[in-house]
Amino acid sequence: MSWERFSGRRSIFDKLLDINEFAVVAEIPPIPEVGEGGFAQELSSKVYPHVLSAIEKARFFNQSDLALSGMPGRAGVVYQDDRYDFKVEIGNDTILVRRDGSRMEDFHYWFLKFGDPLSALIAGCLDELKNLTGREFTIFRASFYFKFIVHSLYAEGSKRRIRNSEVMRKLVKGLPNDSGQLSDEEEVFDTAGRIDVNISRWVRTSDQLLRLERYTVEAPANKEFAGLWFTFGYGGETYKSPNSRDREPFEHRKFFGEYEVAYGRFLRDKAILSFMSQIMSGIDFRSSASVLP
Repeated sequence: MSWERFSGRRSIFDKLLDINEFAVVAEIPPIPEVGEGGFAQELSSKVYPHVLSAIEKARFFNQSDLALSGMPGRAGVVYQDDRYDFKVEIGNDTILVRRDGSRMEDFHYWFLKFGDPLSALIAGCLDELKNLTGREFTIFRASFYFKFIVHSLYAEGSKRRIRNSEVMRKLVKGLPNDSGQLSDEEEVFDTAGRIDVNISRWVRTSDQLLRLERYTVEAPANKEFAGLWFTFGYGGETYKSPNSRDREPFEHRKFFGEYEVAYGRFLRDKAILSFMSQIMSGIDFRSSASVLP
């Protein structure tokens, strides 16, 4: 899918030009051995060919840009390409695939190319852990995380600066006043420091699989030049029904194969075009691929 088709000339993509960070996090049982420098280095060497295979399948090539990055507490391989860079890290209890911020259009092509070999890469990491430790490792929880930073908030078509609290009022209807009572008065919101909202919902896919969708908005400080941090997560884990108490197991191979669903149906359609568009309605803003300017 081309970037033009994905963005569909929606106006929010004229402002949301950058993604700040992307990560795939797979949670596994603890690996105490990774704290040893020798083990971390050996694991890095074993994971290296799986990362090499992934970049070849994604047609990134530039194999010379692959490098080991293991150290006590973390095994890793980094791909230092100027456009398709990312890193793979295995810590005490996680397998992490992380990409730093970039232009949204560059991320789009990286993600769609890398999504297909991702599942095999994760499986390769599990195989090497088993070979080195003699233990089976199962992924019991995994998520795709997409992070954005927006700043320089102004009322649309004017020079009136928008404060964080004004945006957060769309999500938070009241804050504790001087006596601790919930209040929606202007002066209470004007004196607010940090306001964070974290929402998650279990949603069934078209294949009747349960997925956990997360919407997080952080307003670190109610200052004139502060920005807003948006993190959107599409995850899966063993589901526990609150009514029947039945449990549905998490099948991680199916989950990693849903990268297009996580990116298209969730991130684009729900998180950006619906949730973020509604919150940022009437507001001009800029995005950042790194830190706030």
